[in-house]
Amino acid sequence: MHPEVAMGAAAPAPRRSCLPELKLPTFSGGYTEYADFISMFLTIIDRNSDLAPIEKLQHLKSCLKGPALDAVRLLEITDSNYGAHITDIFGLSKVESASAVKLRELSDKLNANLRALQSLGTLEEIAGCILVHTLLQKVDPITQAKWEESASLDQIPTCAEFTKFLEKRCQKLENVEHAAVSNGGNSQASRTRRFSSHGRTFLLKLVCVKLNGWPYA
Repeated sequence: MHPEVAMGAAAPAPRRSCLPELKLPTFSGGYTEYADFISMFLTIIDRNSDLAPIEKLQHLKSCLKGPALDAVRLLEITDSNYGAHITDIFGLSKVESASAVKLRELSDKLNANLRALQSLGTLEEIAGCILVHTLLQKVDPITQAKWEESASLDQIPTCAEFTKFLEKRCQKLENVEHAAVSNGGNSQASRTRRFSSHGRTFLLKLVCVKLNGWPYA
């Protein structure tokens, strides 16, 4: 075939050299490992425009282990139930001794729950919610359950809402207790009246016997 004839034909694709596939290193949270890991991850994964954000996250999780993986899992909290986050914060284990691992674990969990709360409300609202949670521990279990039934799961409660709930709860319990006392008083009065009637009859019989010498019929 003449070169003129072959000019319109597509040129063959250049051959690529067969390079070994790059494997991402694993990262467990150590400071000495971070520089090499993040440099490799940014180059291979983060700057790859063909990957969607969710794919990049999955690649990141596949490279992590230990405390680093736990920290990423905490960032994925999507539960909108404010109560769960408050409970998690108050349920954090106390760090008994100076330990970088334990302090880091506490810090990661605290920050993750605070970020989740901040997606639901302002810092002022979060502070009020924490106060409500603390006060809720001071009431009886039944009142706690009543509050949980009445409170919204996806909105941070305010102190004003909690004090209003307490006032209504107090009024209801006062009405119930007043009714119980009233019913008990009526029963006692009825028993007193019956006793008084029987007592008067007995005394009348006794007087008749003493005065007249014959039994009262």
